[in-house]
Amino acid sequence: MSRTEILILTGSSSILLGVLLLAWVNDSASPLYVAEAAGLLLLVPGILILLAGCLIFCSKGEANKVMLVGAVISGVSLILIPGLSLLLHFEPNVHGWTGLLFFLWLPSCAMGPLFVLVGVSRFFLQKRKGQ
Repeated sequence: MSRTEILILTGSSSILLGVLLLAWVNDSASPLYVAEAAGLLLLVPGILILLAGCLIFCSKGEANKVMLVGAVISGVSLILIPGLSLLLHFEPNVHGWTGLLFFLWLPSCAMGPLFVLVGVSRFFLQKRKGQ
């Protein structure tokens, strides 16, 4: 397993666990403040670790693979998630734990097209060097 995969997996797992802890705290009758603090402490570093993994992936990955990952992220964040939220009538409340999902969805909407842009630019740079 490469360093990039470890960073992306660690960051994603930390974000998932943080959101689940915060959802559990907000839905329980007697909230545990330790779980709430742990959820926030997992969420913030998880986002930073995931961002670092994505930056390393963009800089060292193959151009075709970066474009493919960018297209998948764009499709999921810009088409699938809004489509499912409309079909399932899911309306996040900014005052509850579902408001956190907005702050996770927004960077993914920006990262997908950015990955595609980086992949396309690296692809053309590789083609230009090959000529």
